[in-house]
Amino acid sequence: MVDTSLYPPSYQQKLLTLISETLDLDKNTGGVLIHSDNFQALNLLQARYREQVKCIYIDPPYNTGNDGFIYKDNYQHSSWLTIIDNRTRLAKKLLSKDAALFCQISDIENSNLNKLMCSIFGEKNHRETISVITSSKSGVNAINVKRGEHLFKIKEYIQFYSNSPEFRFKYFYTPDKYNNNYKWEIYKDIGGTWRVCDLKKEKNLSDQELEKYALDNPKNIFSIEKNNSKAGEGIKAVLEKSKYSGEVETFIDKNGNEKILYQGGVCVPLLERVVIENGKKYFGVLGSDIWDDIGQASGSEGNVSFGNGKKPEKLLKRIIEMTTNENDLVLDFFLVVAQLHALHKN
Repeated sequence: MVDTSLYPPSYQQKLLTLISETLDLDKNTGGVLIHSDNFQALNLLQARYREQVKCIYIDPPYNTGNDGFIYKDNYQHSSWLTIIDNRTRLAKKLLSKDAALFCQISDIENSNLNKLMCSIFGEKNHRETISVITSSKSGVNAINVKRGEHLFKIKEYIQFYSNSPEFRFKYFYTPDKYNNNYKWEIYKDIGGTWRVCDLKKEKNLSDQELEKYALDNPKNIFSIEKNNSKAGEGIKAVLEKSKYSGEVETFIDKNGNEKILYQGGVCVPLLERVVIENGKKYFGVLGSDIWDDIGQASGSEGNVSFGNGKKPEKLLKRIIEMTTNENDLVLDFFLVVAQLHALHKN
């Protein structure tokens, strides 16, 4: 790695010209790191990246007065809002139509931030207020709770905005206690005959044994969803047939997907619900607006040394996976660029 900023501007330009003659810089670099005031940097990016960025995550100063951020904290509310406003309006110009912005903040400026962002993106594009659990109900602040001064502060917020009402994020699963309704093993044998096994009854598995077996062999494991009041008329007839036939029935929906029906219910597959974290498999439930599975960033996570306001890689990974595909552009213009670089390498 060569820091070209140490050389005179004339040499920098000559070097970049020589490299560009043999390499496509955009294709042969993993990203762009601009060391600058973020307002100036956002202006610089306008010509090259306008309407191309798919996701922005920002973690601005919380305006606390005592949290040691690199950016000067403890602005008066109006000054703080001005800083966020002019930078966000520039950043919005970089977003593609099907893009999103996430801003992490604490209680102090959360209300002001949301009003400001809604004035920029429009209230209809405020998608979610996500609560991220960042600490536990213990520690030195217990004395303040006992004095009746304030409750434990265990959460921060992520305000989530889209650049258009048509934007759709990708759903995700988070680890949870195993659901024992996923106890049906359903598959076709070599001869093409459907086989059904209630693992709890027929194999006499304990709850713990069922969980291990199912998570190790999720492809053929299902639960049976019998609340189908909103089902279309076509599938209702087949559901009714499966209720009395004692056989597995199938139905092809309008998108060409095959649904497996049994005992009057739709068989819901376990496979997509399996969450793998640190090599261990968990049962997953669809994500909500409370993220209590993130935790805190360790000092050495991702081999990034960044003590002030460092955010867990798991948090950034989830946001990026919700909103982008491979090779999409992601922008940060406050504090977490080193961690985004670590995620890019991973």
